[in-house]
Amino acid sequence: MLQDLYPHLQGFHGIFRWLVLFLALVAIVVGFSGWPGRKPAGRNLFRFGLVYVLAMELELITCVLPYLGASSNLRSAFIVHGVLMFLAVLFAHIGGALTRKAPTDAMKYRGSAIAWLFSLLLIFAAIPRH
Repeated sequence: MLQDLYPHLQGFHGIFRWLVLFLALVAIVVGFSGWPGRKPAGRNLFRFGLVYVLAMELELITCVLPYLGASSNLRSAFIVHGVLMFLAVLFAHIGGALTRKAPTDAMKYRGSAIAWLFSLLLIFAAIPRH
């Protein structure tokens, strides 16, 4: 059954990545906008962070399902991609948590911006090179 869905999920995964990259850039810009520490943490920081984290989760799900239905040769070829993308999702979650749990507004902006930047760098590192 997953073999039948594989081309569709792979196509969605390939198209949706552009939205994920755009949302990452927006979240990072919002995070760095409060870097000096004079700006109170507002709804935009939380909202853009939440949307980015949700997009990353959906992208991870659309990656895991085709991975489970792929042949063993294809699975072994993308193990590094999967691990790096999992770490990118983890850093996106850390940034999202910092928007809510950091003790000061400056730390909310700085911590989330740094975590989301690491997440984006891991995404770029995970791009398969043929």
